[in-house]
Amino acid sequence: MPDFAIEVKSPDDMYKQMREKADYYLQNGTKLVWLVYPEKRIVEVYTNEQQDILTLEDRLTGGELLPEFELSVKDIFDVE
Repeated sequence: MPDFAIEVKSPDDMYKQMREKADYYLQNGTKLVWLVYPEKRIVEVYTNEQQDILTLEDRLTGGELLPEFELSVKDIFDVE
């Protein structure tokens, strides 16, 4: 398993399936998972310790895995 996984929802993906995949990754060694939902303009962040939902006003960080990484959620969705 990768240490870090990003899944971007496509029109055919189901929310439940994406969350199940994030859970599978975490149960099998992945440390950080981002689920990106373009139509809702949110990012769900999963670790073994917590789950967060980030909106356009928030900033993504890499946590302990990528300590110097930081990105505004609105930059992902090209929002000014």
